[in-house]
Amino acid sequence: VGGIFAGFQKAFGQLFLGQLVPGLLAMLCLLPAALVALVTILPAALHHRTPEPALLILVGGVCLLCLIPVIFLQVNWSFTLPLIMDQGLAFWPAMRTSWQQVRKHWWHVFALILVMGVLNIAGVLLCCVGFLFTLPLTLGAVMQAYETLFGAGDAQPR
Repeated sequence: VGGIFAGFQKAFGQLFLGQLVPGLLAMLCLLPAALVALVTILPAALHHRTPEPALLILVGGVCLLCLIPVIFLQVNWSFTLPLIMDQGLAFWPAMRTSWQQVRKHWWHVFALILVMGVLNIAGVLLCCVGFLFTLPLTLGAVMQAYETLFGAGDAQPR
């Protein structure tokens, strides 16, 4: 149990940036959706009216379009934190290395993350107790994928 947070002792700043920077960059992709929602729904809300259904459909469509690059970026950067902890990379080289390696196997990594997400959601829906079982399983599967893509302790991706 003590080893769970051991990575934070040696690279807290890099791990913090490795989580923050990809998250912020991915969330920038949602800015157009936020602006469309603000421009279309806010005037109706200020006048205490229900927005037109067509406007809600427009906002929903823009949100879905904006989610595509967010998913693409998050999948490409999904191994940033393991690279920082395992190979001692700084956050930006870890992001770049994750991007380069995941792009070769993007659909496989995407499918793994999707299945693991569904499994975790099922665990949460089982009164959160199932999450205690699905979380270690999914983390293990993702780390196995990391080992497969990057190799145990290799400095260079395979």
